[in-house]
Amino acid sequence: MTVHELDVLGEACPVPLWRAKEQLKKLKPGDSLVILTDFPRAVMNIMDLADNQGYPFEVTETEAGVWRLVLKCPYPK
Repeated sequence: MTVHELDVLGEACPVPLWRAKEQLKKLKPGDSLVILTDFPRAVMNIMDLADNQGYPFEVTETEAGVWRLVLKCPYPK
C-alpha cells in the first residue's frame, strides 16, 4: 500500500484534474492519492472524477482555501 502525493497548489482547472487522472492510472489496489489544491473548482472536479470511477475519497479543508483530498484505489470485486 503506497501513498502518492500530488501538489497542485496554485494550479487552476483543468490542470489539477488532468494531473489527478494521470496519477490515478498509476495506483494499484490499496494505494492512496493525496492531492493538495487551493482551487475550489478543482475540488469539485476531482470529487466527481473519484465518484464516477469508484474511488472512495475524503476531503478536508486544511486551512482557509486549501483542501486535501485522499482518494483510495479500491480492490477488485
